Amino acid sequence: MRTLKLLVVALLATISLNAQEAVKLNVWKGGTKTEFALSSVDSLTFSTYIASEDVLTGVFSVSATKQVRFSKGNLQYTQSTQTWSFAAHQYDIIGTDNIEGGTEQKDTVVGFYYKEGANLSDKIDLFGWSGSTSSTKWGVGTSKDNTDYAGDLVDWGKNIGDGKTWYTLTSDEWSYLFGTRADADKLVGLARINLNADGMEYANGIFLLPDAWTCPAGVTFKSGGFSETNNGKAYADNQTFTLSDWQKLESAGAIFLPASGYRRRQKKTELSNVSYVQSSGYYWSATPD
Repeated sequence: MRTLKLLVVALLATISLNAQEAVKLNVWKGGTKTEFALSSVDSLTFSTYIASEDVLTGVFSVSATKQVRFSKGNLQYTQSTQTWSFAAHQYDIIGTDNIEGGTEQKDTVVGFYYKEGANLSDKIDLFGWSGSTSSTKWGVGTSKDNTDYAGDLVDWGKNIGDGKTWYTLTSDEWSYLFGTRADADKLVGLARINLNADGMEYANGIFLLPDAWTCPAGVTFKSGGFSETNNGKAYADNQTFTLSDWQKLESAGAIFLPASGYRRRQKKTELSNVSYVQSSGYYWSATPD
């Protein structure tokens, strides 16, 4: 039995996903078991040991002997040009525009955005499992058949730069980053970034602070704020930063993982669905437990 862990933005702890026959995953959350498939499509952020223009300044321990830096934004892929790139900003997400057609709607109770559509958009930032025996290369597809996403990971990082610099963190590395490194509980917290003056444009997500952290003058960071309800309001309730605040935090080495939601194929309608945008974020790990 394999176990794969996804990082869930709305919760401090990772969720354990137990795979049967390396095809279908089972999620245990709050004592309730639900199915989660490898064909569900999630976000990617990369780490590296090497300095480059795409690397952020903060240094993060992911084991007792290893430190890494993160990419400047989540991974994106443009199908028409077969181009891989990083988002221009850490808070950038494609969100419900990962699929074409349909109308974006908002769940006013939980506070997330969702949409159904027939086709995958040209530019995407949500990916299925990139399996070594997968017929859906790099997890770019809308198939709901788990066997189309089978095999051990072929890391998406092979598509960036020299193919050796970037890699996806293992589940143990994610766990160490969030729960084991020195002062781990003080170096993580939920927040909203207001992207314009009236707060109508915003990004919800989780902040990770580097090992050697000094908060910039004029900004106060509050750790924690995690909610088991996955409510989009929890981010702003914990703390809200202006764009200027965020730029200071980023310059000091902070990482922001946006609540970019996930995409999957609906069984009843046969349409693709992007859901929980601005409420939850799911990030792949490279290895099973």
